[in-house]
Amino acid sequence: MLKLFIYFLFISFTYAQWQQGGGPNFDYIVEGKGPEAFSAATSKGISWRVNLPETGQSTPVIVDGKVFLTCFKTVTEDSKDGKDLVALCYEATSGKLLWQRELPGSAVSRISGCFGDNSGPAVVSDGKGVCFLNASGLINKYDLDGTLQWSINIKNSRRADPFLLNGSLILTGSAELEEINGRNITAIDFATGKVVWKSESYSWDGLSMIPYKRPNGEWVGLIARGGGHVKAEYTDGFELISLKDGKSLWNYEFKGFRSTQNFTLKDDKAFVFFPKGKHVVVSLETGKVIREDNILENAQATLFKNGSYQTSALTQKIDLKSRSITQMANLLVGDFHYFRTYNDNFLGRVNIKSGKTEYLQLPTQIDRSGESVEYSWGATEVGRKFLPIKKKRAKVKANLWMLKPNDMISNSGFRVMGDGRSQYTGWGHVSAALPTVVGDKIYVPTMSGVVYVLKWNAEVLDENALLSISDLGKLGKSWTRSSLSFADGKLYARTIKELICISGCASEDLKK
Repeated sequence: MLKLFIYFLFISFTYAQWQQGGGPNFDYIVEGKGPEAFSAATSKGISWRVNLPETGQSTPVIVDGKVFLTCFKTVTEDSKDGKDLVALCYEATSGKLLWQRELPGSAVSRISGCFGDNSGPAVVSDGKGVCFLNASGLINKYDLDGTLQWSINIKNSRRADPFLLNGSLILTGSAELEEINGRNITAIDFATGKVVWKSESYSWDGLSMIPYKRPNGEWVGLIARGGGHVKAEYTDGFELISLKDGKSLWNYEFKGFRSTQNFTLKDDKAFVFFPKGKHVVVSLETGKVIREDNILENAQATLFKNGSYQTSALTQKIDLKSRSITQMANLLVGDFHYFRTYNDNFLGRVNIKSGKTEYLQLPTQIDRSGESVEYSWGATEVGRKFLPIKKKRAKVKANLWMLKPNDMISNSGFRVMGDGRSQYTGWGHVSAALPTVVGDKIYVPTMSGVVYVLKWNAEVLDENALLSISDLGKLGKSWTRSSLSFADGKLYARTIKELICISGCASEDLKK
């Protein structure tokens, strides 16, 4: 009887709380029954929506019936960069604004950046207090009613979420782009705001560390280096560190390694994407490669041809040269490692037991503004007209397969954009929002506000696994770089303009 009570207590907790960017279990995965479809563009399956004062990127965090997130301070003109944020607290059942506080920054970032900005890191809570982060160098902790408890100045990642582990707030890297110095993983005492330890080694901030408890009880995480934007010399590769003191346990060197991915550990193994279509399994005990799979060989693909899906052995060429995946678009759930390809519009998954890979082609955008729903499967007239950009960027095809560019206009009425690539689809050369899993559903968001909803454990990754192509608002006006969160049976999302509470509808309702 006691075990049953504890089980239901745990399930209730995961339903009611999403206390950090990665949710209650760190890994963006919870039990529950999530919506199968929704459309903010047509107001289907939406419980409530409220306007936000300015653009921002942090994933909504839900604690004690409240929603916490950050926005930039409202601008008064078209803006390419910004440094000051606002901490916001809303009522979870209605969207009513309960309180807000200023979070001044010490350095500017590209506003609405497609690789993150000062508003990127999500709030972290222990259920009693909440830490708001400005990536340019400020962390403020408040109680749930907005009373300041402590404040420190320390730079943190613009695109990877911090997390709370054993009483410590773990910062997963620094926002510095050109320097190695300062890119340590840092642990801060959540109660006092004092630094507990810094990692021995440096790590790029374009990755998401998801903590893992090894069979011996030790909490560890992977850090990595490689991918450019640093002038000083360094060694490409990834490294296992202890999350007790930041000490290195082993290091794996690989020239040309791309660190910009999510590191989910399972069964005392790491599952890592390498360049040129390699998926590598590494022992956490030894740091040695156990198995290497080619995600192009013996693969199966379900492609959209002549108005319908067709499944067969993969014969179409997929570009997996230096980058295999859209940055940070991967997530391990069950026995499947999901990812989005870098230069094509394919959702893929690798079976970590067998090494078999499957692909499902998805439209890069969907437009529900006309009499009929319109999809973008490849290059379009809009894409071709939208080509006065650098030739190097034009090579990333999926960037430009669009029906409409994101207009990047916030509720202030001004364009808030420091990087022209934020106008693209969210496929290709961007740092994606991480997918979220609720029960048997995986939610894959893109910058256009499109959310692909799939049954992640479907026997075959084909059109039957695709439950819906949902959306967070009208195409071109719903830019987002935020993951979805889940609490009390509802999803929470944010866009350049809105905070949205999603109850969901039947997938058939989106066709009406």
